[in-house]
Amino acid sequence: MIYKIRAVDQLFFRSGTPFEAKGETHLLKSQFPPYPGTYSGSFAYFMEGDKKGRKLKISYNGILCDETFCFPKPLDTAVIDSSTTQSGNAREEKHYKLERMKLTKKPPSNFPLSYCLARQTDVAKKDKSSDDIYVNQQSLQQYLNGEASELNAFSLSNYFENERKIGIRTKSKTGKTEEGMLYQIGMVQPGQRLQLAVELKDLEIVEHQSISLGAEGRVAEVTAFAEGLVMPAIESDSEYFKLYFATPAIFGNGWYPQWIDQETKVGSFLFKKRKVTLELIAASMGRYEAIGGFDTKKGKPKEMKYAVPAGSVYYFKILDGDFKTAMKLFNQKCISDCRENMSGLKFENHEIDKQQKNGFSKMNFSRDRLVYCDRGFGYAMVGKLNEKEEAQLECLKRKN
Repeated sequence: MIYKIRAVDQLFFRSGTPFEAKGETHLLKSQFPPYPGTYSGSFAYFMEGDKKGRKLKISYNGILCDETFCFPKPLDTAVIDSSTTQSGNAREEKHYKLERMKLTKKPPSNFPLSYCLARQTDVAKKDKSSDDIYVNQQSLQQYLNGEASELNAFSLSNYFENERKIGIRTKSKTGKTEEGMLYQIGMVQPGQRLQLAVELKDLEIVEHQSISLGAEGRVAEVTAFAEGLVMPAIESDSEYFKLYFATPAIFGNGWYPQWIDQETKVGSFLFKKRKVTLELIAASMGRYEAIGGFDTKKGKPKEMKYAVPAGSVYYFKILDGDFKTAMKLFNQKCISDCRENMSGLKFENHEIDKQQKNGFSKMNFSRDRLVYCDRGFGYAMVGKLNEKEEAQLECLKRKN
């Protein structure tokens, strides 16, 4: 079940940035939308009976704008135009036009993949940061279907306000303030048109409920929204496909998925007798994100892990198998090599890393076997290349 979460008050979500009241980092911005792990503590209260104390399983997590699912801008697209409109309350709203990047031959360097992605249109003005640019479900479906050379996008800041809160550290025993311990945090105030969305497994909240959400423990309202995220199936007989990540993904070898050989760029996926062998031919991703958290049971921070950001896109060539099998293995599944609190768990034909566990841990499994992530990291969707993109690949292959 997917639940929508409406903020009653300002929200604050910690990122991986270190924060000290007295030091260089005295201003800390909120991470928005929050990382998947944020929801585990908020919804643990609703785990009852034999489920109480178990780890909450999370799949999709994202946002709703005007009651529509919205997703981070695919990072193999570029901004070619921007405009500003006036909303009903005379507030300016930003909108963008996106174009697909083109596949080109890799440059004469140590670039690790066979192809790279480049802009098709020369634009003098530098792109706005992709963190704030989102597309709605309809535009994302067009992108995944290989339709429309241009996509409509919008600024997520159209739907919320940033506000600063000033505080000062106090002594826990006396309650007195400490000299030089003034700090600021950037709070997020979502408007009525913006809600968070999270899909939870094995948990059903029948009635409208309130939860404590984020680092400040602010109140938010939870309502059941949909049975699941419905994306029409994509059909293709192509030997190529792309994998779009709607949430950050933590991989065992940096930006390489652990099941991909770093030398050959080839790897196999096997799950429930379905198998594909793939070659990673191109990728587009942003700057890594540091993901950690705080373990309330152990009273100390979790291990920090680097993740490829939401919106990252990987291009694959199918060496063995077909597009239909790839859809069943990857589409709307959480593909991530690292999971939380794996110690003590056993999987058939798997070996769990026995190093000290504190937060995230890495699965040491054979490259021909897959274990899906159950914490919402690496939520992936399969897309097909359009005729122009496939023609470019064939042309570049002949030149090589």
